[in-house]
Amino acid sequence: TLKATRGNIYDRNGTVIAQDRQTYNIVCILSPDRPTVNNKIVYVQDVEGTARALSKILDADYDTLFGYLNQYNTNGLWQTELGPAGRNLSKATMEKIQDLGLPGIEFTDSIQRVYPLGSFASNLIGFAQSDENGTTVGKMGTELYLDSYLSGIDGSRTYQADSNGYILPGMKEEIVSAVNGYDVYLTIDQELQEALEDAFEKTTERFDPLRI
Repeated sequence: TLKATRGNIYDRNGTVIAQDRQTYNIVCILSPDRPTVNNKIVYVQDVEGTARALSKILDADYDTLFGYLNQYNTNGLWQTELGPAGRNLSKATMEKIQDLGLPGIEFTDSIQRVYPLGSFASNLIGFAQSDENGTTVGKMGTELYLDSYLSGIDGSRTYQADSNGYILPGMKEEIVSAVNGYDVYLTIDQELQEALEDAFEKTTERFDPLRI
């Protein structure tokens, strides 16, 4: 699947309020049955060393990562992910891991919805998050109300591969391009909104209201 990019949300002056960010997920090939590539091992052979190296970069618990990576030895699992610690990684983090040259550690692309202005107009903007298929879906506020405009249409890439996942040479490849979602421009103004929110916070601190 070729994931479509969700449209950006802007204020009236073109300031980005919500946008998609390219991220990366770790996929670990565990089985020694995977054939070598150019005489190089392409599976996680050193489970302990790999878990130790990844735990430092991901700031994750070593024992947890070891448990994921040791699943071929415990139940014959061919490949695995690393749970939340191995998802939605930045490009910088992905490149740090790549530089280690750890056999069997590969990456798939993913998309994370981010809000550069933090909690700015949070009730109005709402939020969107990935569903079980990795598609970003509006859950509240503008992200939900205008979901049909912001959402794109995923494309696809179809090809023939062998049992180990390697693309067969000379085979036909079909690509259907993704259609990205529409950008949305709101009438909200960042400076006015921030001034209003600041006034509300000061009023709350001064008068301690039961509700606003």
